[in-house]
Amino acid sequence: MNVLHDDAMEAYAAALAAVEPAPLVKRAVRQGMLDDWLGDKDKPSPIYVLAWGKAAPRMAWGLLESKVPFTGLGIAPKGTHVPKIEGLRWIVGEHPVPGEASFAAGAALLDWIDSLPDGAPVLVLLSGGASAIAELPAPRVRKEELQDRWRAWLRQGLPIEEMNANRAKLSVLKGGLLGERLLRITPKVRVWMLADAAPESAPAVVGSGPLWLSERPERIQHHLLASNVEAVAASGIRLATLGYQVFRHARRIEADAAAEMAAFLDAFAALPEGPVALVGGGEATVAVPDGAPPGGRCAHAALVAAVELRKRGLDVAVACLATDGGDGGSGAAGAIVTESDGGPDAEKALSRFDAASFLGARDRLVHAGPTGTNANDLWVALRR
Repeated sequence: MNVLHDDAMEAYAAALAAVEPAPLVKRAVRQGMLDDWLGDKDKPSPIYVLAWGKAAPRMAWGLLESKVPFTGLGIAPKGTHVPKIEGLRWIVGEHPVPGEASFAAGAALLDWIDSLPDGAPVLVLLSGGASAIAELPAPRVRKEELQDRWRAWLRQGLPIEEMNANRAKLSVLKGGLLGERLLRITPKVRVWMLADAAPESAPAVVGSGPLWLSERPERIQHHLLASNVEAVAASGIRLATLGYQVFRHARRIEADAAAEMAAFLDAFAALPEGPVALVGGGEATVAVPDGAPPGGRCAHAALVAAVELRKRGLDVAVACLATDGGDGGSGAAGAIVTESDGGPDAEKALSRFDAASFLGARDRLVHAGPTGTNANDLWVALRR
């Protein structure tokens, strides 16, 4: 387990490096994606910036390191370390369910937009988590009703695309409404995204699509900096350098965790003999009953894997790890397991939705802390 554990952690580190926000922002600047706004390279014109989401601090830092002059507003989850950047005011909100700080952040966001000069260039640095940390209910929707609906959707384990479509219907910020408000002040609006959703749906999903104008998307340009695709690819490349024959899972992980893990292990079982690795990613769903212990989808999926490995007699290590470092309420990023972690006690823990506690007692949880990025989850299966 030690070697396999270390190799899985190498894959995780490579995945995180591939979606590290600051270098991605710096690359976009180097590629000239702001040149028309900045003008003279020796004396560039300042722009306005909204950095919003779990990756907001690192995205803003990338802009600072690129020597782009800017002022603006940053919105991050409570407990996130935010850098001191002159001209950038930080506010925080709750996650994963909006609280009073989130509603205050939503009001502050609208005030900031309304204070912008006419025609000002506005760059939005958007990442996952934005949906919850700044919010305002739609007319005739009470805050308590909005919160109750969010909690219900989270318990149901809806896919992120479906959940964010539901969220947009209750909000005055989502579903393109923020974009429409900005365009009344300035035509110069761009969005750079770090996606916690499938790349093809990211503009309409990340942060619940606050600037995505579905009927006229060309009015606000959305640029995808990176997504889970890059994270998974980087993990596979790293494992190849460690001597594995690497295969990529055929599809994005996005449905029920148990069904997705069964398909993942079926794919692994079909691989050739020898040192092999299967890498995949996305975001599985888990329908959680009321009163379930604290946990997360990665720990749950990992324990499903342990039970399946034991039943199938596979001498394999499986890692399920969240790129943001936070797997629900588990306090960990996820877990790395083998068939030795399966068995009757594991099945009982699964039935109680108590995977995080069970795996924590076996020292199988991975504690990464907040990573500063957010690009869904990484799944890896390894055999030496």
